[in-house]
Amino acid sequence: GFLLAVFAHMVAVWVWQAQEGEFSFFSVPLITSTTKDNFTVPMTTLVSWFTFITMGGLALNRVRRKHFELFFYAHHVTYCVLIPTVLWHAAASWQFLMPGLTAWFLDRCVRAFRSARAVKVLNCRAETCGAAGDITVIEAVRPFDYFAGHYAFLNITELSLFQWHPFTISSVAGSKVISFHIKSMGPGTWTGRLFDLVKAHQEAVSKGQEQFCAPPITLSLDGPTGQPIDFSKFSTVILVAGGIGITPCKSIFETFRSARAESLGPTLKRVHLMWAGRDMNLFTSIMGHSLRDLPQGPESAPPIFSANVFVDNPAALEVPPPLERASSSSSSSSEDPVNLSRISRLGRMNFPAEFDSIARGFLAEGEEPDAQRKTLVFVCGPPGITAICEGLCNERGWTFHTETFML
Repeated sequence: GFLLAVFAHMVAVWVWQAQEGEFSFFSVPLITSTTKDNFTVPMTTLVSWFTFITMGGLALNRVRRKHFELFFYAHHVTYCVLIPTVLWHAAASWQFLMPGLTAWFLDRCVRAFRSARAVKVLNCRAETCGAAGDITVIEAVRPFDYFAGHYAFLNITELSLFQWHPFTISSVAGSKVISFHIKSMGPGTWTGRLFDLVKAHQEAVSKGQEQFCAPPITLSLDGPTGQPIDFSKFSTVILVAGGIGITPCKSIFETFRSARAESLGPTLKRVHLMWAGRDMNLFTSIMGHSLRDLPQGPESAPPIFSANVFVDNPAALEVPPPLERASSSSSSSSEDPVNLSRISRLGRMNFPAEFDSIARGFLAEGEEPDAQRKTLVFVCGPPGITAICEGLCNERGWTFHTETFML
């Protein structure tokens, strides 16, 4: 909107100049007979074109996702040039700039204050989850209070002094420990270098090198950030996750399960988790102990918590893990504390069938038709899963919410 307003203003000036017979793009200074400060117009025009490139072109999704640092620092440089130019071009512009600049300055001061000190890291480990990729787990002393679903910005000095990256808090709200599960996005990336750093530390510790016993990272946190959801308005909460998108769902699910029944309120009656991934190791690594004792499917008897995990990796069909096809069940092994066979299925999620099963549960329990409208579907995953869930929620009149980081 800002860039469109600037361009419209530029076009209006060009039209006016053309009517005066003094139209010019680049001549500096431009002397006119009407006003004596028009020499700033060509200067402002040039800066505006620079702004269109840095704040418009570099903000395109394809550029921003692949070259985020270029996008980020170009914005800062642009403001350092644009603001003095605007103040020179229009002497009264400070009245319009001051409120926004004041709010931004105060926000930066608050964020700098609360993120200035390092957080005590209790544990960090690198875990390889097969086809699901590599995961870095960081656990630290909780530096602030947060709600389930909040996220925070992380800075690790060993990787970069200036880079701050947002990650969802995956631990239980109210816990004394705050945790993050961070997926490596490949060699050379910030997350990839983090995984390599922690993995090298693990290997050094395993070789008995005592100087490497301390955590290998210096962690600073800026948060919490995000608007928590008021779950008290819903009778049913369905959490849908794809891959590492489980992090907010994990925090919400485990926070509910660890809370006392009376603290959940009289409205909430069931919480069901649906999680798709490409390797069974992903499920056991992140939520194995949380899911091992759960019943199968959303129509199970109390407790109100249930879950299904879906291994959608075709290669898994050739491996004989303790999974089950379709909806048949098998008993979990008592020897394996994280055996998830009872809630595991091979193949992709069948959302219409799963949602229909949940809707039938409403009628089986004798709930009023309006109770179906008190259902929340919380999704964090790939765009395909998000689009399907949103369409089904619109058909059923359920509340839809999605979480994703598109920086």
